[in-house]
Amino acid sequence: MKVRISLYLMFLMLIYCISAFAGQMNYPHFPIDHSHSSGDGNCKGYAIARAFGKTASSTTCKATDVNLGGFDTNHFETVDTDPIDYDGIKTGDIVYFNENDADHAVYVTSPGSEPADIDCDMIDHDGGEELTGKTLNDVINGLNGCTARGDPTAVYRKIPHWQAELQNKFGNGSNGGQVIFGSDTVNSPYETDEYHWNSVHNIKTLGHNTVVGGYTQIFSEWQKDQSFLYDEIQTEMRFDYNTWSHVVELDAIFDNQYNITFRNEFTGVGGNPGSIKVDGDTEDSPCLKQIKDGTSIQGQAIYQVYDHIQYTFDEWSDEYGSATRNETPDDHEFYTAKYTGKPVPMTYYNLHIEGDPGDYITLAWNTHPNTNVSQYQIWRKVHHNGQTSDPDLIATRNRGTTSYTDYDYKITDGYTDDIVYYDVRAYYSTEGTYANPDWIDEFGEIVEKRTPPESSVDPGRSPVAYDIIAYPNPFNPSTNLHYQLADQAHVILTVHDLLGREIIKLIDSDHPAGYFNIQWNGIDASGNSVSAGMYLYRFVVFQHKGGDAVRKSGKLLLVK
Repeated sequence: MKVRISLYLMFLMLIYCISAFAGQMNYPHFPIDHSHSSGDGNCKGYAIARAFGKTASSTTCKATDVNLGGFDTNHFETVDTDPIDYDGIKTGDIVYFNENDADHAVYVTSPGSEPADIDCDMIDHDGGEELTGKTLNDVINGLNGCTARGDPTAVYRKIPHWQAELQNKFGNGSNGGQVIFGSDTVNSPYETDEYHWNSVHNIKTLGHNTVVGGYTQIFSEWQKDQSFLYDEIQTEMRFDYNTWSHVVELDAIFDNQYNITFRNEFTGVGGNPGSIKVDGDTEDSPCLKQIKDGTSIQGQAIYQVYDHIQYTFDEWSDEYGSATRNETPDDHEFYTAKYTGKPVPMTYYNLHIEGDPGDYITLAWNTHPNTNVSQYQIWRKVHHNGQTSDPDLIATRNRGTTSYTDYDYKITDGYTDDIVYYDVRAYYSTEGTYANPDWIDEFGEIVEKRTPPESSVDPGRSPVAYDIIAYPNPFNPSTNLHYQLADQAHVILTVHDLLGREIIKLIDSDHPAGYFNIQWNGIDASGNSVSAGMYLYRFVVFQHKGGDAVRKSGKLLLVK
């Protein structure tokens, strides 16, 4: 039983909600104090309700149920009295009959020049049925079911009392620009003429996407008396207030639009190139996003390779340290991500080892594509007897060089002696950075070095011959020429290119017998560095005791 009662109450509540909603759809009570109950309407109540837009089928203020005793002068004015100018009657007027105390009113639905041409609707008597499609002539003369009322004595017309103040409210606080009311384009702010209660008017703002105060304006919503009305640029408004007069505030609300730019900054590279993430999407840098005031946006700096340089995030230009940042800007903003750039390792540019077992280990590579890579460091480490040495820098080569031969190691068939690791490390002159290590390896064995003559390292013994040897050879950046003299002599020692042209004279002087050493560091007579390659030394000894001159020569290999 209780369940049935509960279901019944829920059903009644549902009916009430539907009725209330339907009532809202018919708009509120018209703005005159009145009463109404089913089947208790009178002619004046009916005519006045019709003048305010109500009908016999309205849910709120059903015209046939409204009971009124007279015409509220706040809302109706007398526009004509006996004798009536029928040609001046308009749709919506109320024609009043009081001849012989008739006290009757009808609502005009269609005007005309004569009573027979003027259509009207009415209740013929208190609590009576609605009569529609009648003429004033029917009412005057009691025709077609109407009670005869005689000639009309007055015409009442509803007074327009409602106004609107329209304006744009831009994000910077200004209220200019233009709006449309009805069909008229007007400047904001704009005060309308007075209109009737429940009248409907088209409104539209023309401020959307205009630039005001340096900001593009983005329409948000229409507000009616500071309450939400509609979220479209164009809509309708209705004068539906229950006061007898009212000025409605109609505001088009706007937000500033901000230009937000996320971009990269690579040292020495113009144009803020590369890629950057904005709201989770990878975009080209610089990336411009336009957002409304109060909107959040996310930017993320990412690792990337641009023009063969690897860029790793350092910090944003405002010293914010995290690669990802979430912002809610209140103005136009630039967010600049700063990076450190290093060259892409040479393993990406065909770094490899050339040669066969028994050959010196030769490294070869393609030129690094970034033209600001100006140098290559040659690094080596060796795995020997289960241990790997620390890396050693064994040479530096300028851009344009694409190979290097390590004369300390030869290639072997397998892991017979050592594993030799090499890294050709590119130098990026723009930022002064080197590529990260990236090693390649080869099986190899160390080359037994030729050492200077034993006597040259034991000055206690006297030389018995005239001789010379260069060590190290090949060399970089310098070599020592060790020579010995068996007796007093005049010595000339020169270095020549392969065409026989003298590069530099190292010695031209008298010497006693003994052991000597002089260094050549790869420069010519003018102090300029010579290029890598093969050179010849010439050693000439003129003995003081006479006899033929002693002449010796040999090759010098300068490697870079």
